[in-house]
Amino acid sequence: MQVGLSQVSMGLLGLRKILLSGNIPAPSTKGMQNSANKVNEKIEIQNVADMADIRTELKTINKMRGHPESHIDVEGDGCYNNPLYSGIGKTPFQPATQSCYVVVENMTDKKIVTNLVTKNKLCSHGKDHSNENINKKNCKCTQNLQMVESIGNEQRSARESLSKMYSEGFEGIEDPWINRSIYLPKTFKLNLTLKQQTELRKCINYRLCPKELERTKLGTNTQKSECVNRIIRRSLPRSNTFSKNFQGRANSAVSSATHGPGESVMALCLSVGAPVAAGSKVHTHLQQEQKIYENQQTI
Repeated sequence: MQVGLSQVSMGLLGLRKILLSGNIPAPSTKGMQNSANKVNEKIEIQNVADMADIRTELKTINKMRGHPESHIDVEGDGCYNNPLYSGIGKTPFQPATQSCYVVVENMTDKKIVTNLVTKNKLCSHGKDHSNENINKKNCKCTQNLQMVESIGNEQRSARESLSKMYSEGFEGIEDPWINRSIYLPKTFKLNLTLKQQTELRKCINYRLCPKELERTKLGTNTQKSECVNRIIRRSLPRSNTFSKNFQGRANSAVSSATHGPGESVMALCLSVGAPVAAGSKVHTHLQQEQKIYENQQTI
């Protein structure tokens, strides 16, 4: 149950209310919280290992293509639990307290997340951090960024993510910027024959014909990192703040974005010691969810 909760916007209190409204005895809040803490910790471990396997697989793909194993194309973007611009004119501080920075590979058509960096300024024992006896209170602090630091520093998150990939043998070029303009000069001309003009028109119509434009008119965003950020927002909505299980929920969302809703739930349930029995009704329904998701991906 905790695996499913980590991939929806509902919290523990919401689940208790649904169970009680259905005249179903609900577990205690403390018991559910302890269970969530243990499960989300295992989810984070599983997804981190999964992303490491993906990076290894990318090296294999490069080798099969005859390219340098250490060179991969990536894109990155960050998201926050509160928009950074929402504090303009209201406070000198940044209103966000949690951030996720995802790095997505651009080598394959799947565009899988290769690394995730989470920054969290919150801890349920935050008021005790000034106490010199905090270590004796058995506090598993979830805060990994001080309040005085800038949470909007995506360069720091990108450097941390790329440094991890560099430690695994990946490399980057010294100057990734395009030295020359990507646009053709105004004086550029093509002396095409009639046959070449016909072939060029076919190529243009292949992508820009009315039928193709109608099929892709809703695809206004091509960045996979933005897509992953929206999936993270599902697990970490702005209406709820998860100080303890922020990292686990973020990793669960990335797992869902990588493998799909059905495969992700089955893999995470297996990692927490509650595997879905093959051939069961639950397994069948999860396969149906996965199939619907994959069909929507091809539309």
